[in-house]
Amino acid sequence: MIPDATPVPPPAGRQTTLKFRLILPFVAILAAFTVIVAILSYSVGAALVRNLMDELLTEKVERIGQMVDRHILGSGAVLETAFPRGKLASPDIRDNLRELQERFWAATTLHPEPNDYVYYGNEAGQGFGIKRLAPDEVEVRLRLRDGTARDILRLDSLVGQPRFVRKEEQVFDPRTRPWYRAGRSATGHTWTSVYVDFSSQDLVVTRARHVLAEAGGVGGVVATDVSLSQLNLFMSQLPLTPNALAMIVEPDGDLIAASFTDNLQRDTDGNLERVNIHDDPSPLIQTALRALLPRARAATPDTVGIRMLEGLDGEGVYVAYERLTDEAGLDWLTLIVVPIQDIEGDVALASLGATLLGALAMAVALVLGLRSFGRVADDIGDLCAAVDALSRGRPSKLPQVARNDEIGRLARSFEAMQQALFTDRVTDLANRNALQPFLELQIEAASRGTADRGFAVLFADLNRFKPINDRYGHENGDRALREVAQRLREQAGPGDFLARLGGDEFVMVLAAPTTLAEAEHKAEALKAALQRPLETLADIPAGVIVTVGTSVGIAMYPEDGEDSFSLLKAADLAMYRDKEAADGSR
Repeated sequence: MIPDATPVPPPAGRQTTLKFRLILPFVAILAAFTVIVAILSYSVGAALVRNLMDELLTEKVERIGQMVDRHILGSGAVLETAFPRGKLASPDIRDNLRELQERFWAATTLHPEPNDYVYYGNEAGQGFGIKRLAPDEVEVRLRLRDGTARDILRLDSLVGQPRFVRKEEQVFDPRTRPWYRAGRSATGHTWTSVYVDFSSQDLVVTRARHVLAEAGGVGGVVATDVSLSQLNLFMSQLPLTPNALAMIVEPDGDLIAASFTDNLQRDTDGNLERVNIHDDPSPLIQTALRALLPRARAATPDTVGIRMLEGLDGEGVYVAYERLTDEAGLDWLTLIVVPIQDIEGDVALASLGATLLGALAMAVALVLGLRSFGRVADDIGDLCAAVDALSRGRPSKLPQVARNDEIGRLARSFEAMQQALFTDRVTDLANRNALQPFLELQIEAASRGTADRGFAVLFADLNRFKPINDRYGHENGDRALREVAQRLREQAGPGDFLARLGGDEFVMVLAAPTTLAEAEHKAEALKAALQRPLETLADIPAGVIVTVGTSVGIAMYPEDGEDSFSLLKAADLAMYRDKEAADGSR
């Protein structure tokens, strides 16, 4: 960073002389010019704010969509692990109870945070389920005869012998449950309605699929629950402007998650019930619901729409929406509502103030001479070009501005602001803001090239980072991230780009041209580098070795995507396949 310098004012005597010699002839011109520049700056600033808001809202909506996609994506793999497609169901689960135990144990290890419970019921009324309690302990819920209550057992290894704990008091017939009826009648994977799980006091949705019988027809249904508590936590922590609102809702208005309220409330009797967004009196919310909810319901899935509306209170609002769907019938809506006053008021005032200061600076430059004015104009032009590039989301490098006045401080402040905007504060790597423009530049360069200009995107997700935070504290978590970042730097080659997306996710873009074999070799090198024990953690008990490990997904341009979003999504999905393959090989 360039340190701030103290401005050096011009000599008072010379300033006074030039003022009297030059200022009077230009007073009228400067006054008119200042007014024109102020008007133009205000108009251009307002247009720039609208463009920035469109980009910001699109990024936020897509980020929510990616979170939903990642949160529910693993449920399909969980079902297929518990009951692989093509595996026929025996009429009596006692015939293959040991096999069920092994498959369901493995299924609950894939994504234990949202999918810790997998269960199965058959046409005879028998039931089998595993609820993961800890990495090395599960609860087995077993019903072997129709008309009886389930046995609750404990199991502490994949091939162990379950221990009887108790028998439930109530009779649980899987054939009467909504998930069974939904899975039995569906042609493939399907979702139940979202419901309140009173044991966890969270919203839950169940994914189910029927299993064919050996003799033909439906033999039973396998299902897994997906807790939505993590979605609600994610939405509550989503960075937004002070008065902005973000929410995920069902088409009827029932709330899935929101940034401004809980998704559950208690009625007058103290019972938990779902929140319906139609009941919220907020003018912002009612504006979004009345003007855009019908449009959002009919929108093309996974496409962001943005509108600027007049709110019920007369104030303008930006609204962004996206319809979230999947192959199992999910149909949710994302809505973000931002009052224009959150952004445009301060920016317009700042733009007007900057224009007036700029006009004053130009007047002083004219007084000091055409030569000085030329230098000032050049520096302002460089700053304008840099701000214009930044408004399009692309970082730029300013030429050296060797000034000790307001323009020099502005240049250094701009460089510091840009550094903070595009740098991860924990690891000093590039951040998500820097990754998007870098990928776009790479794609532009590749599309213009006549030779092979393909490049690779590597998406790395740490496997065991959360236990470090939980067991050894967030300071050690930050130390681990910094050590991981350093090891990734050591693996990066000339021209490679490295960024931290947030949490424990990193992306490395390999410089073009890159082949798939080279990308796979680099991925293995990253895994090997991050498998070594961490060396910078503090206060770790003697003899304890801490590792993080990583799963890496590869996406190649242009085979896996011709735009930055497609490449990142393809690499993200490939990373999950790598993680699942690694988990399955253990």
